[in-house]
Amino acid sequence: MPDEAEEWIAVLKLSTRWKCLDLRQLAIKSMNRLEAFRCLDPVRKVIVGRDLHVQMWVMDGYRALATREESISDEEMQMIGVVAAFRLERMRNLRSKNNRYEVSNEISREFQEEFSSITDNEEKYLIPLRTFNAIQDSKKTLAEMADFRHLRENAYFRSLGESESKRRRGILY
Repeated sequence: MPDEAEEWIAVLKLSTRWKCLDLRQLAIKSMNRLEAFRCLDPVRKVIVGRDLHVQMWVMDGYRALATREESISDEEMQMIGVVAAFRLERMRNLRSKNNRYEVSNEISREFQEEFSSITDNEEKYLIPLRTFNAIQDSKKTLAEMADFRHLRENAYFRSLGESESKRRRGILY
């Protein structure tokens, strides 16, 4: 996996651990936009989705495993769990016999309990839109205050004259 995807996974891990909710949402959105993440190994996607409480990634990984040509390997089985691997392998076999077999609904039904648990955890990290907008407004306000402070300081130093201004800037900065 390219470095950019790994960097976003690291950001997501830390933002989840530290409950930096807006940064977590940014990391998830950024990961979803990355072509490299969309092409990621399905088992890795399942593991990252489980660990970081992103149900959509677990679903995508399961769907990829259930629709691919090759069977789930022993190593992959150990990584995602024997029960999950068995369920996915059964779906894969049914799909190979009937191309019209829709795995998404079956995955949702078979893994309902797991998805419910992930969703419950995922919701702890969602920011209500009203709160998210308030955070964005606060950031704008802080930026405006910083700009105003900068302008006020510049005006103050200009009013002092050049030599006094240089002397005080040296003290302040």
